[in-house]
Amino acid sequence: MTLKIDFVNSAYSMGRISGLTRSPTPEDLSLGLERLEDMAAEWHEANISTGYTFEQTPGQNTPHNVQRKYHLAFKSNLMMLLLADFGKIATAELAGMASSSFSRLLASTSVTEQIQPPSTMPIGSGNKRLGRLSSYYTPIITAPNESATVKMVVGDVDTTFYEDYTAFLLESEDVSSAVITADSGLTISAETVTSPRVTYTVTATGGTDDYKALYEAKIIMTTSAGRILTRVRNFELTELDIT
Repeated sequence: MTLKIDFVNSAYSMGRISGLTRSPTPEDLSLGLERLEDMAAEWHEANISTGYTFEQTPGQNTPHNVQRKYHLAFKSNLMMLLLADFGKIATAELAGMASSSFSRLLASTSVTEQIQPPSTMPIGSGNKRLGRLSSYYTPIITAPNESATVKMVVGDVDTTFYEDYTAFLLESEDVSSAVITADSGLTISAETVTSPRVTYTVTATGGTDDYKALYEAKIIMTTSAGRILTRVRNFELTELDIT
């Protein structure tokens, strides 16, 4: 298990080739953690899913949860950001390494859009789809093709879900309460409000509609000032075929 500070230290180490010769100070390490969090958030917003663990205040000893195959992309691209902070220019070799590792990460994490047959397309005489006799394809309700969509296997229980409202809350305002509801196929439990976060557990129980792969959880949060914010999380559930 490696930590966020390991990414930061490795980035500074790489930067020595381009002129970052001093050992990083505590201020430099804090800057590195801030740049790391910003970079991961920017990638996530661009639909690049790496599993990175986000925090309101990034900690040096927090596991980053990034798979080993993506480590070089994080280290080398973080190095590029830090070089700019110190007014340094990366060598051609380092710039090329950062670019190629990011390209591999991008190719590995990209989600292919699934094209569904139109409802006017015949499935063929005698064919059976999803256990039902039908002459034409029936489109399946699918989840948005983006990194924010949560993918779970029916039967999974995940205790790590949270909503952070730091950016929404005004000064001296707290999260007062939250009501979480979900489509049939999801069970919400263990709801906890600890301002500025709401944490909860999701169990993928599975639905009964063969033509539905999109399930939603709705979080309605109320602040101490009476303001209300509604968020929706999209879930994609799949059955694990063990036969």
